[in-house]
Amino acid sequence: MSGDAVVVELAIERYLVARRAAKPSPHTVAAYRRDLVGVAGCAARVSGVDPGGLVLSDLTSRVLREAFADFGEERAASSVVRAWSTWNGFFGFWVAEQVVAGNPMSAVPRPRVRPSTPKPLMGEDTPERLLEALARGARRARDPWPERDLAVLALALLTGMRSAEMLSLRVDSLGGRSGERRIRVVGKGGGERVLPIEVPLEVLLEGYLESRRVRFGVVRGGDPLLVDNRGEGLRRGGLQYLVKQCYRHAGVHDRVARGTLVHALRHTFATRLAEDGASVTEIMHLLGHASVTSSQAYIEVTARAQREAAGSNRTYGGYSVGVSQSSFVVSSVNVNGLRAASRKDPGFVSWLAATDADVVCLQETRAEADQLPAHVVAPEGWRVVLCPAAAKGRAGVAIYARREPDAVRVGFPGTEFEDAGRYVEADLGGVTVASLYLPSGEVGTERQEEKERFLEMFLPYLVKRRAQVEGQGRELVVCGDWNIAHTEADLKNWRGNRRNSGFLPEERAWLSRVFDEAGYVDVVRSLYPGQEGPYSWWSYRGRAFDNDTGWRIDYQVATPGLAARAVEGGVERYRDRESRWSDHAPVTVRYRVEG
Repeated sequence: MSGDAVVVELAIERYLVARRAAKPSPHTVAAYRRDLVGVAGCAARVSGVDPGGLVLSDLTSRVLREAFADFGEERAASSVVRAWSTWNGFFGFWVAEQVVAGNPMSAVPRPRVRPSTPKPLMGEDTPERLLEALARGARRARDPWPERDLAVLALALLTGMRSAEMLSLRVDSLGGRSGERRIRVVGKGGGERVLPIEVPLEVLLEGYLESRRVRFGVVRGGDPLLVDNRGEGLRRGGLQYLVKQCYRHAGVHDRVARGTLVHALRHTFATRLAEDGASVTEIMHLLGHASVTSSQAYIEVTARAQREAAGSNRTYGGYSVGVSQSSFVVSSVNVNGLRAASRKDPGFVSWLAATDADVVCLQETRAEADQLPAHVVAPEGWRVVLCPAAAKGRAGVAIYARREPDAVRVGFPGTEFEDAGRYVEADLGGVTVASLYLPSGEVGTERQEEKERFLEMFLPYLVKRRAQVEGQGRELVVCGDWNIAHTEADLKNWRGNRRNSGFLPEERAWLSRVFDEAGYVDVVRSLYPGQEGPYSWWSYRGRAFDNDTGWRIDYQVATPGLAARAVEGGVERYRDRESRWSDHAPVTVRYRVEG
């Protein structure tokens, strides 16, 4: 038999039959088939033949190169690499069968894929916040089942299982006596491992199983451990939907990296192990990795030893902010009227009392000092710099600091924005913190013209200030409402806003110049590249907040030296619509400092 006589569709099926000896999972077989059939269809179009008439001898290096170019047009590089590997194995099989003379895949370019890094839940307290919300019954559904929801999320967070492993669990996968429970897991390739179950998780699982007995009666050992609201075993789509809804109703969905869902829980489990000192071998066994290579990524992402070594560099001593502590927390929020935000409960006052920030930058305060109560304009433990606009009831910025600033600068001297309530800086030891309220604009109006004048004056100022502060051995962070979404990842409905102020091409290009030419860093985006959002502003209209139809227009933009010391950051999204005290949410970043 030669390649001239073997139809590709038949060759694919025969190859998949041969692969059964290796016991691949149904999902793996389905992925093989998609890749083989997908590229074969592209090859048929390149060759100008019907897919059913394509034979192995048609698959020359040229045809395959063009087919893969077509196949990869709308697919991620990682998907193309997987397809390349599948086809490489396919041809290897037929070479061994002596049906084709050689493997043409060596002549087909393979995309370079950056090594993937773990993507745990963002925010130090996010796992606890998620579980606490579920325990309170935060997930709203037609048939709520908080015991099941909590058991699913806790199981993933506390064992690090893959979604497929969780779905394959049976009730009798749980074993051991009380206080020494364990769970038997069947992982990739049929390999088994046993994971310890500590008492808190044991109690949650027992509570879930009891609630299940109340709902459906007898629960047998061979039944699926995790079931849906009809009592049937959870499936992949159902698990993903459940987890996504739990994130949403717990108010943490903006802390989940794009495309992770269930896997974010596994990454969180592993990353916390690494942070707490677990060895790569221990992580490998708990996660069911075949080698230490995959597990090493979790050690590298925490980079504890590397951070400690880098932090010992005495040059960092010049960056003291004047207090003896290991971190310096900066928070920024557009309050949409400080008087209104302070009257709400919960509101700005309760948020300020609870925050661990060292500096808080406010925008759109719209208030004079004599219009504010003492507990707002001079709260205990804070030093307040309030900069209202000359035009009463407009704009206004402020800085709240735990210590007295060394110096304060207001506005741009000698310009129309000197007393416009748009900008203020405070020197705090080795760091200058600025609060910015950039004009919002509206296409075709004087407001947009004002915004354009501001942008024209502000960029040269940023260039000059960076040179000045770095020349003094210090750093600068400009916090606030920049009123520009930089990229498509920074607003939900970007297609519908391409002609609106805030997402105009010229505005986005200006912000690119701040980063590329002036050399500043978007700190939150640098911490979480590739993620949609996290959004910081939602219209009060309709259900924009509930649907997370938001914009990311509030930034902390820092000089590179300070940005490199950002440990964590993100948006403090409100728990629900009713608890909002502004249409913006605080953007908070923790920076590492040396005492």
